[in-house]
Amino acid sequence: MDYRKNFDPENLLSSAPPFEKERHPFIADYEYDEAIVLAVNVALATGRPLLVRGDAGSGKSTLAEDVARLLGRRYYEQVISSNVEAADLLYRIDHVSRIADAQAGKTDAREKPELYLDPGILFWAFNPKIAATYPQRDPDQRRWKLDDPANQPAVVLLDEIDKAEPDFPNDLLVPLGSLSFKVRTSKLDFMVEAKPELRPLVFVTTNEERDLPQAFLRRCVVLRLTVPDRTRLERIARRHFDEKVLDKTTLDALMDRYFELRGSAERSKLRPPGTAELLDAARAVVELRTDPGVPIPKNSSFLNTLIHDTMWKHRSLPEPRP
Repeated sequence: MDYRKNFDPENLLSSAPPFEKERHPFIADYEYDEAIVLAVNVALATGRPLLVRGDAGSGKSTLAEDVARLLGRRYYEQVISSNVEAADLLYRIDHVSRIADAQAGKTDAREKPELYLDPGILFWAFNPKIAATYPQRDPDQRRWKLDDPANQPAVVLLDEIDKAEPDFPNDLLVPLGSLSFKVRTSKLDFMVEAKPELRPLVFVTTNEERDLPQAFLRRCVVLRLTVPDRTRLERIARRHFDEKVLDKTTLDALMDRYFELRGSAERSKLRPPGTAELLDAARAVVELRTDPGVPIPKNSSFLNTLIHDTMWKHRSLPEPRP
């Protein structure tokens, strides 16, 4: 069934800004399929977070940044760990600096608490104009050389949420659901709200190391990135390497070994290599080979050693099939 695509990678790609290669030399255009495009469109239409599930190295994190680039949106990311609290995504007060300044006799430490407020990434995503009024550092973001970033909605990536403490996802329900939160500390008491036209698109990724609360799952659009078949895997590789730098014979040898290792790992109940590890192996071939025009045979000792170092994370490497 046809539907109106607010996010259409094929149409957006021609006008999208290129990746900043000096910062991201190994990122290429994302290879979308219809399931991914539909999930992004549903998340945009509903305003719900997009929960992206899949194996490590399947492209969960890079999807968010590529969507931001194609849509021309500000982009913020936060890798979640057990040390990150939901409040950290809203704002923090630099109490250490404030106490030090108070002990040094600086009157601003008592009279101007706003000097010590550090807006979090949701603060910046919801209302960048207010966030920019505080002297704390603007978080690392991709602006894509936008003419007026403050008038562009944001894409926010909360990466590996399953590593957070159990209450973390539910603590985000109110700010993500209402697109607002209150700053209430010391002499500060005000509301931060996102205007409807600045409603952010929030990506949340999980490696399934911990079950997420049902209340949080109910409020998400869920996308599972499946293991690409050989055809799609080749298209992904070609996004990064054309045939001038990685010939078809060598790429086929890498993909043959990749699928063999995946099968062996799954039979042994080990973590299989992901797409990212295949791309690492291909990148190593491109960078290390001395004869780019000559195909590398599948049984090459160089190729097998390289595969061991990049694709296989366990103690022993299964022998390649004859």
